[in-house]
Amino acid sequence: MKRCILAIAVLIPVIFILSGCGPKVTDVEMFTQANQLQREGKYDEAVSMYDNLIDKYPASAYGPQAQFMIGFIYANEVKNLDKAKEAYEKFLKAYPDHEMAKDAKWELDHLGQDIDDIEALIKSNADSTKQE
Repeated sequence: MKRCILAIAVLIPVIFILSGCGPKVTDVEMFTQANQLQREGKYDEAVSMYDNLIDKYPASAYGPQAQFMIGFIYANEVKNLDKAKEAYEKFLKAYPDHEMAKDAKWELDHLGQDIDDIEALIKSNADSTKQE
């Protein structure tokens, strides 16, 4: 009898986990985990976590940031400009009025350019040096 109870006690949590009834991961936790993976250089896993956040929580306040970070990772870490372009365009389509939309547009306009070669930044740095 004790064996049966022990077996049931062990099996119930396993059944809940396998059926998806386990503890629910929040959008905040997913975003935090994706950021951590990104800092650790685990870019594929970070992109996957950001994607999962967007899929599971389409109305989350973290959705726009997650979509932007996918583009950022592809552009700046993985150096896959096609995927970066796709991610930034997806951002602009999904969140055209978001405060980061102009940043996504800027990233698209300068995709693949070395930061030292971007005319607007060179001019801005020169102007700020003159004011000092």
